[in-house]
Amino acid sequence: MGNKPNFAAIRREVIEERDRRLERFIPVFEQILREGGIGPERAEAMAGLDLAGLVQRLNKREVTSTQLVALFGLRAATIGKRLRCITEDNFEYALKKAQECDETRAKTGKNNWTLGD
Repeated sequence: MGNKPNFAAIRREVIEERDRRLERFIPVFEQILREGGIGPERAEAMAGLDLAGLVQRLNKREVTSTQLVALFGLRAATIGKRLRCITEDNFEYALKKAQECDETRAKTGKNNWTLGD
């Protein structure tokens, strides 16, 4: 009859690998927030903002793109892991793109993202 795949073992391996990936990014996100002076209270307040509020803070230079990625990445990594909502992540790419946006904003002095564009 042949060997049947052990789906329970495969599932455990997939979950363990996902959890290892998430655990690698949690300290990175926490450090970005800490260095940006974003503590738990400010993070909760920012997480409750709508898109217009987040863009407004970006454009006022109250927060960086990298900090926003860290904020929502941390929430996804911790809450998503607990609720088993994450199957894949793209944190490295998101951080890279956020840093590019921050660099462009710093070089040009212009806002590089607005609502309605």
